[in-house]
Amino acid sequence: MKEVTVQELKQMFDTKEDFQLIDVRETYEYEISNLGGELIPVGTIMENADKISKEKTVVVHCRSGQRSKTAIMNLEESTVLRMTESLKTRGWVFQVSIVGGRVNKFRHNLRHKYPGLEKPTISLLSVLLLRGAQTLGELRQRTERLQTFPDLESVEAELMKLITYSEGPIVACLPAGPGRRVAQYAQLLTGEPNGLAPAEEIIISSPAPVTTQSPLNAEDQAWKQRMEMEIEILRAQLNRLKVRLGVED
Repeated sequence: MKEVTVQELKQMFDTKEDFQLIDVRETYEYEISNLGGELIPVGTIMENADKISKEKTVVVHCRSGQRSKTAIMNLEESTVLRMTESLKTRGWVFQVSIVGGRVNKFRHNLRHKYPGLEKPTISLLSVLLLRGAQTLGELRQRTERLQTFPDLESVEAELMKLITYSEGPIVACLPAGPGRRVAQYAQLLTGEPNGLAPAEEIIISSPAPVTTQSPLNAEDQAWKQRMEMEIEILRAQLNRLKVRLGVED
């Protein structure tokens, strides 16, 4: 919700911007004076929600701003309820009954939708759904209240389970490139994100043969593990692209 000043509203009128103006005052107030907006008194806003544009910018006004705020809050709450009912119908969430509870509560149904997912992977998926594409560091930090990951490698390992999920990838890796300094990860439940590497850019190279018999030190071993994991991520993305394009090996 963005507050619009009188000056900003005047500019919208002056520049003939295509927007919808909703007046939520009472009928008698509207008849005394109005700005030419559509009259929908605040008490009837819910039953007239279908009259409010979903394509245009909508400006809601009253005398002091209080009724406008109430109308918008009611509309936003109704949107949440409508979306929740849609998720319930499709089996993504279910309602939780709590004895003595005063409000409805809901819980996700990911374990049923995606058998085998455990708390670490569900925590990562939850953050990706809420915040969009994230780096390994961001995921580790932002899942702290849900799941503690000791290091970035543990985050990467759980992401790999989502990328290589048996019934199809749930998460994809967005490789580093122009406008993205480091790789990010994005969920695929709501559609493919922008920035996935095209098939022709996904190159998998065979590792160079090891010519020395001396064991790798800790730093080299960590680098080797990271490279192997990134190769697995690329392989998973390539397989997904092959499925979409109908290309067989």
